[in-house]
Amino acid sequence: MRLFSALVLAAALSPISAFAADNVEVKVTGMTCGACVSKVQDALAKLGGVEKGTVKVELAGNKATLMVAKLDDKMKTAITDAVKAAGYTATEVAMTTAAAAPATTETKKTKKN
Repeated sequence: MRLFSALVLAAALSPISAFAADNVEVKVTGMTCGACVSKVQDALAKLGGVEKGTVKVELAGNKATLMVAKLDDKMKTAITDAVKAAGYTATEVAMTTAAAAPATTETKKTKKN
């Protein structure tokens, strides 16, 4: 019962529950340098509903990745507006799949009758 109570309390205190975050990828155009990357990263990190520490912006890939509580039309608009306010253009705001678990070389042995 203590574990359940602790989980409920942690979920209530956390702005985003770790159990229900959506991975998001955003195509960003107009970035040309590291300062551009910082501006976009800061703008996205300040959005409500973005999980702290999950915003990553890649200059070479012209994209940003982040985790949000729920990717709905309202959040897509907020992401697009934040990037625009920073001076850039956001396109293709879409949910992505989580990173795959690392492959293991261990194989299961089956029991023969």
